Amino acid sequence: MDSQENPEYAITDGTDTWAPRLSVKRAIVDFSSPNIAKEMHVGHLRSTIIGDTIARMLEYSKVDVLRRNHVGRGQPCGI
Repeated sequence: MDSQENPEYAITDGTDTWAPRLSVKRAIVDFSSPNIAKEMHVGHLRSTIIGDTIARMLEYSKVDVLRRNHVGRGQPCGI
């Protein structure tokens, strides 16, 4: 019996037996930061949460993930 037939095996056998195997070995996940020249709001969290989730899913599948975070456009004031 394997982990697809019995969920207990998924826990005891570990992720090597059931985690998806991807052909990708390395990936870059670029999630944006809020523009520091603009007012902060809840919408800024969306891309950060999505980027972090994608990075965690890739790491879970044994992909070497390079996380990058860029900060706004670099302008001194919001226009």
